[in-house]
Amino acid sequence: MVVITVASRKGGSGKSTLTANLAAFADKASRRCLLIDADPQGSLSLWHGLRKSGEPPLRTEHRQRRRPPATLVVIPAKRDGAESPLCTQARDSLEVLRAPVWFGQITHRTTYSLALAGGQGAREFDAESQAASEIARLFNSIERSVKAIQGEYKGVNVMHRRAA
Repeated sequence: MVVITVASRKGGSGKSTLTANLAAFADKASRRCLLIDADPQGSLSLWHGLRKSGEPPLRTEHRQRRRPPATLVVIPAKRDGAESPLCTQARDSLEVLRAPVWFGQITHRTTYSLALAGGQGAREFDAESQAASEIARLFNSIERSVKAIQGEYKGVNVMHRRAA
């Protein structure tokens, strides 16, 4: 089982938006996916309730309970045209640990808001949009990294490097 966790202590960093878009992308790419909404605010559950298909399946868990360890963790960081000093520090610390860092960017775009309001992901809302392209690049990078973690992929452009 592959567990991808989207986590950040900061509210409004884009956790629910990224999760919804990655899940919608996985669903349309015929990848099995189960969403777990552990946020008491329930933004992911609200989005899921708007989806006509009800897919991918969703489970809510607001209490602390033992969860499987994450295969990969995605940590969104907010940017306003430039990387924040905190994000730069985090990248430097992760580099010292030889932890993987994706250097792509998900930009704040209206397409994300419009898609989520209709229970869709960016790709479902407008497959030709820049938002859909950004999510596709992130999804493909995550997929390659998971394969590398599992020892299935030895290609170039893999985000993941094993820690020393």
